[in-house]
Amino acid sequence: MSRSIHAQRTCTPFSPRVPALALLIAVLLFPSTAASGEKGFSFVVTGDIHFYTEGAFDSSAYFRGVCEAIALHDPGAFLISPGDMAPPASARAVIDRVLGTNQIWFPCTGNHDIESESYIEYLRQYVLDPNGESEPNLVRLGPPGSENTTYSFRCGNAHFAVINEYYDGTSDAGGDGDVPEALYDWLAEDLAAAGAEHLFVIGHEPAYVKPDAWNDRLRHLGQSLDKHPENRDRFWSLLAEHDVVAYLCGHSHNASVYRQDGVWQIDGGHSMGAGDPDAPSHFSIIRVEGERVVLESYRDLHDGVYDYDDVVEKHVIRAPGGVVPLVGTGSVWRYRDAGTDPGGTWRKPAYDDAAWSTGPAPLGYGEGDEGTVVDYGPDPWERRITTYFRHAFEAPDGADRFLSLIVRVDRDDAAIVYLNERVILWSNLDRDSVVTHETRASRIVGGDEEKEYVIAIADPSLLLPGRNMLAAEVHQANSASSDLRFDMELYALADRDSTDTDGDGIIDVVEGEGDRDGDGVPNREDYDPTGYFYDEADGRILAGGRISVEGPGAVTLHADGSDGRYRFSVDSAGVYAIEAVPPPGYEPSDACPVRPDTVRADPDAPIALGAGEDGASGFLVSPSCAAHYRAVRFPGPGFALVHDNFPFRVVSPAETVLGYLIAEAEGEEVVVRWETLAEPEGVRFRLRRLFGGESDVLCAAAERVEREEGGAVYTYRDRPEANGSYRYRLDTIDDADTVLAGEAVILFEGLPLRYRLTVAGPNPFRSTVRFLVELPERAAVEMDLFDIRGRRVRRLLGVESAPGARFLEWDGRNDRREPVPSGLYFCRFRSGFRVLHARVILMR
Repeated sequence: MSRSIHAQRTCTPFSPRVPALALLIAVLLFPSTAASGEKGFSFVVTGDIHFYTEGAFDSSAYFRGVCEAIALHDPGAFLISPGDMAPPASARAVIDRVLGTNQIWFPCTGNHDIESESYIEYLRQYVLDPNGESEPNLVRLGPPGSENTTYSFRCGNAHFAVINEYYDGTSDAGGDGDVPEALYDWLAEDLAAAGAEHLFVIGHEPAYVKPDAWNDRLRHLGQSLDKHPENRDRFWSLLAEHDVVAYLCGHSHNASVYRQDGVWQIDGGHSMGAGDPDAPSHFSIIRVEGERVVLESYRDLHDGVYDYDDVVEKHVIRAPGGVVPLVGTGSVWRYRDAGTDPGGTWRKPAYDDAAWSTGPAPLGYGEGDEGTVVDYGPDPWERRITTYFRHAFEAPDGADRFLSLIVRVDRDDAAIVYLNERVILWSNLDRDSVVTHETRASRIVGGDEEKEYVIAIADPSLLLPGRNMLAAEVHQANSASSDLRFDMELYALADRDSTDTDGDGIIDVVEGEGDRDGDGVPNREDYDPTGYFYDEADGRILAGGRISVEGPGAVTLHADGSDGRYRFSVDSAGVYAIEAVPPPGYEPSDACPVRPDTVRADPDAPIALGAGEDGASGFLVSPSCAAHYRAVRFPGPGFALVHDNFPFRVVSPAETVLGYLIAEAEGEEVVVRWETLAEPEGVRFRLRRLFGGESDVLCAAAERVEREEGGAVYTYRDRPEANGSYRYRLDTIDDADTVLAGEAVILFEGLPLRYRLTVAGPNPFRSTVRFLVELPERAAVEMDLFDIRGRRVRRLLGVESAPGARFLEWDGRNDRREPVPSGLYFCRFRSGFRVLHARVILMR
């Protein structure tokens, strides 16, 4: 089955849509470029093909139609199929008829390809190196037992490793979809010896099972490389270690992109046309263009015309400038949880959201790990379907060099994300429906998927100069949903010239590799804002102040000094005045006076006036006096002035200023906290507890944590011996004078009065049910779940526990972490001779 004619196809630029005359002119005018392929090459990735190539399936409605579309767009230097050709000989026959016998094809073994001895034997005998010494050409055969179904080849500045995930270390058809040690070792050696700029790995099964990017269908969760999570994680760490561009896979029939640890997973979906009508048929063209890698996705929505132009997306997935963060996880969002439609303009940057609530992400209903708890309404069984979110951010300098935007969203259950009113992510909602505040998610998101991110790639031209707006709406699958979750991040892939490794607004090519502040960190990796606020005594960076800037042009504050760092940019030339307000408890230094003249900023070579931060210590490298100015002359936009630092000195307070005094019950304890906004040296405190007519002095001091802006936070933990109403009084003792600073009252009910087991809801439940366990004393406790036949399915608790109340959750899985079927289940609580019971109903 040798096809020597394949030698005609090499890794040079190719596009059948370019007229022959244009190609001839290119060869005559630019002979070296056209001959060497310096502009790069392209290759095609199909999805799963199986069983849709022969007989009645040999038509444009199936895999043949995919090949016809590939022929119209770009067959590239070669084709890759990430498994499940089944039968591979028939897939090759279709390729020969449509794309020609000279079309180079690299197959990867899938689970259906090992089901038949004739299928796997075809792959064992397949000619992998049709070009010989001409690229693409074979580099290395696989380990013993998988010589021809695991292999690597080279094309241009890229290296490709094709692995057989059904190789068990001995046989190439004995595994169940895994990267066992023998295969891992071969791949590690192959990647280490590759010596190429771009690395790609091809295997059949996804490492991370993701829903289809178009209709959110989910298949083969727990039936892919996630069957062996330790091996999967080791495999992915290897890809990240070698800076692999992408892992190309199939198996799920769902086309998706996912990025973790800098490595893309590109699931090719299926290329069966009408053979799988539940998700669009798909193929990808990947273009390797020097330092860039571009992904083009072509999808057909089964409209009867199989042209694969229904959904076409083109995005850069590897860029020489690397990653530029724009909005990070944990950012502060404005949110509306009223359960009503906020109006059609809520996505606009100019929309007035001042009445919305604010809080850091993750935002959710209160499962314990949120940064902000949102309101679901008065009735836990009729929760609000949709919650709305907004976050404004500034486009950084150099945004015009961004090549693509990456959005990662943690959503439960569904989300639409907009950038400046344009949709950049659509997840788990019917694309054909009109979405309102009452629209429900297409399916319930549960289990580990609740905290996994979905990813989309967006066009960077959607960014606006200056202020930009992210808007998101999160929808529940039903009104009794027990959880909601939202968090996201946005970052850009940039061209080389816009790389800003440290995010200080000065690109790397301007900062260079020097170390201007002597802290051992190269300039391009060392965050250098316009300036710092610092304590002249020790160089500590001071939070709590603020900066204002005025001048002839518009001023954009990127950091206002509230965290001790300030940075701003201007849109026109002129002299700009800087006003610095010190943090509370500080005043301007008189030991390091401000310079009266004006410094001129240079946009081409940063001027470092003072010291920078010593690594990430929170202190400057040196607190010694340096030149600092209150006026800067800018020649125009694009300034590069750093470390115009303002020194301040402590203002010693005359008396203690109390911020708050609170008492809160935490289990068996009452935690008393108080904060001072200012306090003189030598201040002491006395805390008294009043209960039942008695007064006890609890402490002369407590745990103390200094506040950066002055004063401190104190914590004292009290252990009452009975339930009831307690009064705590705090006295300050300054220079032997005792003053009542404040008092706090709390009704303490921290100790349960009896043993009790309660179903905390929901019941019936679909994903998770909560039990409340109350213990009046320390006891050995066993909590088990039984099915209706009396068989134990899960142990929830089996240890000695302290007195108090605690919640326990059951996620509908047995001790082997397998989902159990719907039905009635009994919870038994046993402690010594005490036995308590509760019933729950699981409805899947």
